Amino acid sequence: MYCIEVIPETVGMFTGFYDETGKAIYEGDIVQLDIDDGLLGVVFWNKNIGCWDVRDNEGMTYWDVYTGLPPLKVNNVWVIGSIHDNPEILERR
Repeated sequence: MYCIEVIPETVGMFTGFYDETGKAIYEGDIVQLDIDDGLLGVVFWNKNIGCWDVRDNEGMTYWDVYTGLPPLKVNNVWVIGSIHDNPEILERR
């Protein structure tokens, strides 16, 4: 058994949802939505209305997925990286 140091700021909460391929979706993940020619955005918790949202580079919010009884599969959403590990993905758009 071994330990790996983790930067606390990079730890995201599990949303309770899985993408189209069955991959778990976490806060801070970069996802591709099947809208607007493959919109890319970052998953975040919207505490004002109590749901998971995806925010694009311009600050527009999409997705508004409310929590349910996990595990839930979300169609037409794909995890393609993390804002902490792959921020360059968002810069390409």
